[in-house]
Amino acid sequence: MDDNREVIELVNKLQSLFKSTGCGTQNIELPQIVVVGAQSSGKSSVLDGLVGFSILPRGSGTVTKCPIIVQLVTINGDKEEEGIELEDFLEDGRTQDYDDVRAKIAELMERENGAITDTPIIVRVYSPDVVTLTVVDLPGIKRITSKGEPSDLETLIFSLSRKYINEKNAIILAVSPANYDICNSDGLLLAKEADPEGNRTIGVLTKLDLMDEGTNARDLLTGVSQDVQVKLGMIGLVNRSQKDIDNNFSVEQQMEKEKSFLNNNYTDLVERNGVPFLRKRLQELLVQHIWKCLPDILKKLEDSLEACNNRLTQIPNVMTQKDQFAFVNRLIQRFENHMRTEIEGSPRSPGCDHLYGGIKIKDIYEDRFAREMQEAVRKSDSTISNDMIVTTFRNSGSYDSMFVNPEAVVRNLAQNQLRHIEGPALKCAQRVNDEIRKIADRNLTEKANDLQHFPELRRSMKNVVTIMLDSRLEDLKKNIKDYIRIQSSIVFSLDKEFLLKISSLRRKLDKQLHAGTDEDSDEENTKKEVPIVDVFDANIQMQYHDGIPKRKAIYPTNRTSLVNGYNKSGWSSGADRLCHKLQEPGIIALIKDMVKAYFQLIKSQTQDYIPKLVADKLIMQFSSDGSLVEELRTRVMDNYESLTQLPLGIKEKRMKDENYREILKEAIAYVKETFNSHNYDEDDIRVEEEDEDFLGYR
Repeated sequence: MDDNREVIELVNKLQSLFKSTGCGTQNIELPQIVVVGAQSSGKSSVLDGLVGFSILPRGSGTVTKCPIIVQLVTINGDKEEEGIELEDFLEDGRTQDYDDVRAKIAELMERENGAITDTPIIVRVYSPDVVTLTVVDLPGIKRITSKGEPSDLETLIFSLSRKYINEKNAIILAVSPANYDICNSDGLLLAKEADPEGNRTIGVLTKLDLMDEGTNARDLLTGVSQDVQVKLGMIGLVNRSQKDIDNNFSVEQQMEKEKSFLNNNYTDLVERNGVPFLRKRLQELLVQHIWKCLPDILKKLEDSLEACNNRLTQIPNVMTQKDQFAFVNRLIQRFENHMRTEIEGSPRSPGCDHLYGGIKIKDIYEDRFAREMQEAVRKSDSTISNDMIVTTFRNSGSYDSMFVNPEAVVRNLAQNQLRHIEGPALKCAQRVNDEIRKIADRNLTEKANDLQHFPELRRSMKNVVTIMLDSRLEDLKKNIKDYIRIQSSIVFSLDKEFLLKISSLRRKLDKQLHAGTDEDSDEENTKKEVPIVDVFDANIQMQYHDGIPKRKAIYPTNRTSLVNGYNKSGWSSGADRLCHKLQEPGIIALIKDMVKAYFQLIKSQTQDYIPKLVADKLIMQFSSDGSLVEELRTRVMDNYESLTQLPLGIKEKRMKDENYREILKEAIAYVKETFNSHNYDEDDIRVEEEDEDFLGYR
């Protein structure tokens, strides 16, 4: 295969590839020669001359109603089959029945009910008598519509023509009749609109033999005329008349007639005009133009492939049952991994405007929960009134009691105040629950997520998370309430610092209540003996030996001075004496301090315990114990087929892009193969482009 044929056939392959998929060339502009001209300009005769015979249907009105890509391929008649091949009838193979070819072309042009369309017809001509070349023939420009033709026919034809010639890689072949004012040529006017400088326009001047007597086209053919600026040259032709066609006057015979006319009228221009030169010139221009455009074409093909792959990544591959199962399984694993990652404090897309995931949960513990627990302390402190203490003192006895019990008073007050802790603890659990729900929602609804095409699958996965959270949250709240209830059921602690503090407060209270007794202990005993079990019971004390607490019962040294454990000295059996004593500021303050000390202790323990409990009951199932994956597989995988049905439009889009991707891969392989076989060098092309003989008149 000669080099010209190989490089032109490369573009032919690309045209066929893109047409076969229905994708079009999209943003890839293939180098091609586009023929434009008025309906009566002799455009069909130009194509007949390039092909060597009449290939297109003829008739009155607008016959050509779509682009016709004519691919001419030079063959060795002894080795390859001669004939015509239609892209839309490849199963018919090559044929030499030209009438049948024209009939099929006419049939194809009526597929849109005879309307103007941009769907091309590809005609492939294999012959030893043609020059390897590809041209695109467009409907002829028609100013006045015939009966039965659409009123906007002119607009439709101009729109179609502009679409093709506006492509920067198109060489415009503008056909104009020599016997018509060249300045009003529709073909040249349209070409000038798309190519104002004329850098990619070549003119063909038809009907040279029909010019008025005494006139000629020499200035136009030599480039002297300033009326037309076409930098790729102007070539003159002599066409077959309709009478010639009707009389089966062949193209070969017409070429002899043309040569004779040129010899008689343009002797010095014979070698630069006529059908043979037009064939050679067009092939030369096209080959050079293809080489010039190939690097950019390859880049655009590769860019299109990348864009196509990116689009495909946005639409999951769930075309088969196997693909659906793998997709759902992979999605579950990824969702679980994203949930765990965010909860553990490493969001995939950390924001700058607010906290996310695990660090947000940490903030709930350390900020919100801590502040609300501190507010609980303040609220507890503010609700312990003097009247409450006095009333609690009086309620600690019975109708037959001779004395009140201060331990019971403090115990009752402390137990009552612990209710202030429950609210913040429950709120903490709810906030963590809400944050986990937000993490799940964010991962299930983000735009880049594959779930955007499967709302039912997303809903199903969200329901699993909701069920897991709701069931665990109820248990968690019950655990919190039980914990607060247990803490309130008994006043007890082995905390050394607390016991030392409460012992000191107790002795001060005893002094206030039993002023005048001989049971004051010194400072040394204070450090060694502290109450335990019921931390406010003075009859049971604790000693510490090497840091290990041990019980020791303490009994009063003067039993005769006590009644029911209290010194009788200074006490009155009347209520007035009791009320008066309990209302002393010192006693009130000591009672409050003892209650506050115990509340502060339990508050501190609760503030440490609740985050651990919340983590165990709520968080762990989404991070490390695998419960999320197990639940998702149990509840989702049973229905994976119905949950992964793409909407019809999206499915068709993916199938189209899958097909387009394969076409692009094949096209890229063709271009690279051509480069490799010719040892392509951009510098070689650049030298030829700078050759004045290539760009202009010769």
